[in-house]
Amino acid sequence: RAGVLPALNAVIAAHATADLPETASMVEVASSGLSFFQGCGDEIGAAAALHLLAATEFAASHVQGEDPRTAQETAKAAQANFRDMGAVDSEIGVLQTMLFRSL
Repeated sequence: RAGVLPALNAVIAAHATADLPETASMVEVASSGLSFFQGCGDEIGAAAALHLLAATEFAASHVQGEDPRTAQETAKAAQANFRDMGAVDSEIGVLQTMLFRSL
């Protein structure tokens, strides 16, 4: 988990900083990360990847000028997963993402 999440973030950032941000590729990379952690049975990694997916969806919806409803639902799922695991700091991180993206 320690190396995978930063690597996913780096690839997403590369797509985001292209001359024309490649939002579909950004979301695809984040989704692949979620699938990876789910396949490994890593619940904490999957929740963290779900948070990354939500943040990526928020960014993509902003770039495209679209409604962030999908991102909000993804973030709520990540928050619930962290809450169920008792990972309060991570749950707060998701809430901060939701708040920041709604400004």
